[in-house]
Amino acid sequence: MRNFLPSAQLVRCYRIGEQIYFTIGKAQDRNATISALEEQVPSHARSIDTILNEWRVDSGYEHVLESLFVNFPAIMRNHSGAYLPPTPSPYHRSMGSLTSLLNQSLGYLYANLITWSLWLLIPLIGLALWTWLNIQSANLDQNQPAAEPLSTALGIPEQAGEQGARPLATATPPSPTRATQVTAKVTVLQTANLRTGPGTDFEVREQVSSGLELILTGQVVPPDDDYIWFRLDSGLWIHSQLVSGPSITLPTTLITNR
Repeated sequence: MRNFLPSAQLVRCYRIGEQIYFTIGKAQDRNATISALEEQVPSHARSIDTILNEWRVDSGYEHVLESLFVNFPAIMRNHSGAYLPPTPSPYHRSMGSLTSLLNQSLGYLYANLITWSLWLLIPLIGLALWTWLNIQSANLDQNQPAAEPLSTALGIPEQAGEQGARPLATATPPSPTRATQVTAKVTVLQTANLRTGPGTDFEVREQVSSGLELILTGQVVPPDDDYIWFRLDSGLWIHSQLVSGPSITLPTTLITNR
């Protein structure tokens, strides 16, 4: 008695040697059909090509396929009674070609892997050899003794005197002195404007409040003003009447015309 599942059919089925190849088509419960197939056919007697979605079962389990699929006998034989392998679909032909191309590509990579490795290894060996030669040359230079002075090599005394030979005195060059900028700190006496130049005709850039401390870096005396304008470290200017007098004399610049 056949115990196939309702509506379980094969799309194609053919035999090659002792193997039966088939593709499951319509099935009311596809998962149940596959589970029944896996339960009745041991794993060593079956396999599946996930790319082609095609099963392979040993011919000794043909009775299992006949019990599971309603169209198994009809699809296995043509009118003459011979087994008829179905013509692969365009999809399966393209997938087979892709698989063949992939296998050929992998074979080409394996065959040329050694050649490519040698081409990559030769520059690395050359680089390592060049580095080693540079290190050996540097070590050789460090191990060489210091050269004798020319006067010693020629046998000329450095300096003759009553006490015998004495080394010549060497002059020590004077150390350069760094010019320091003169600055002074003052306190704002009342609210004042900070301008872009020394004069009331210059633009007001900021406004400071009484009690704020400012740092001065210089001063100028405009020709049309009786008072001094102080230059701040920020580059702005403030009138001398608006701050406390500096404790030191700042560099003064006299402006003759403006």
